[in-house]
Amino acid sequence: MRRPAWWPPAELLVAPVLVVFLLHAITTRAALFPNQGDLLLYFQKAEAFAAGGLPYRDFAFEYPPLALVSMAVPYLLWPGGNVDFDLYRWLFTAWQGLLLVATVLVCARLADRLTADLPGGERTPVSADAVQRAGMRLLVLVIVTAPSLAFRFDLLPALLVALAVLAIVEDRPGTAGVLIALGGLVKVYPLVLAPMAAAIWLARRDRIGFASLFAGGAFTIAIVLLPFSLFVGEAAWSFLAYQAGRGLQIETVAAGFILLGDVLAGRVPQFAFEFGAVHVSGAAADRYLAVQPFLFILGPLLVGAIAYVAARADLAALRRIRAVTVIGLTVAAVTMFIVTNKVISVQYVVWLLPLAALLGRTGFWLSVAIGVLSVAIHPLFYEALLRVELPAVILLCVRNVLFIGLLGWLLADVVRRAPVAALEPEIVH
Repeated sequence: MRRPAWWPPAELLVAPVLVVFLLHAITTRAALFPNQGDLLLYFQKAEAFAAGGLPYRDFAFEYPPLALVSMAVPYLLWPGGNVDFDLYRWLFTAWQGLLLVATVLVCARLADRLTADLPGGERTPVSADAVQRAGMRLLVLVIVTAPSLAFRFDLLPALLVALAVLAIVEDRPGTAGVLIALGGLVKVYPLVLAPMAAAIWLARRDRIGFASLFAGGAFTIAIVLLPFSLFVGEAAWSFLAYQAGRGLQIETVAAGFILLGDVLAGRVPQFAFEFGAVHVSGAAADRYLAVQPFLFILGPLLVGAIAYVAARADLAALRRIRAVTVIGLTVAAVTMFIVTNKVISVQYVVWLLPLAALLGRTGFWLSVAIGVLSVAIHPLFYEALLRVELPAVILLCVRNVLFIGLLGWLLADVVRRAPVAALEPEIVH
């Protein structure tokens, strides 16, 4: 069977997987704790599920229900049974490797779609060059984010987001709705794509597409959550209460600025150790938490409004919505979520995969810098951050300023491109 023209070279499929396996191979069991202890948590959840337990009812589960997929599938598919933690580590890594291969393929397909935005829509050999460049960029991002890829489950929702983007670009609203909902049922944040996607079909004046988008999403959420509600009752919604009850986590944008203000003013910061994390407390944190729900709602709506304007401009100029527009808006929606959220963990940089590999040079290198600084903050300088040492606090604030800078660049780039009839995507430069 002949491979599609956009299929990436074999080395770009294999190299990201080798990076994750190599990192896992050089990480001893003792080195996993305390910085990568989530992997043990996943093992315990998978073990409980394999024994017949249900999340929320029989064992605590702070994630949406489909987060269990990445935790349990590696455990359940092992044919020999008797899975212990040392074996589970490698099974989980193998699962992540499969997801990485799928991620590379989706990235390649989107890179190919970007070349359709070129004047005349010529795609060969430009398409092959764009696919290879995108694959190399993705490999750089995988290297940067490898600790989170190897030991956290965030690659699955990132892949579902990328697939949703592909569905939007290919004008498949029902599929897009299903994928956005599936992502949200793994880790909530993909739901912020809903206003952006809705704005695109509103811009198209496509009522059937708009209805299909929400019908696909609503059906998916219902078919997953209703059975859980039936078996475990109100506890099926406990993951929402868990997230709502959390305070201002120390790595967030707001917390970083609060810590910096305390250090410069000579004040002793206040911490709360709860929900398995460190939260900044005090009057400033309380003030931010009071307005954070409004920011949480207004952020996606702002991206949605910009999406409508940009989509209308694309349609007026080209009678289609360009892939570069959808990709930029999607990364902006995800980054907006991160910037305004009350929780940020190092694995959130995985959420930028693989779409950051398809951004222009500025967006791509900002994403790389964010990944490097995130790994520096956790685990390298995390203890120093807890001691509120000024260099560590400054490092945190610089990383968070880069998040804000990425968001500003993304929104400005979408607006800048919107009125233009056809622009060559920077990925093919």
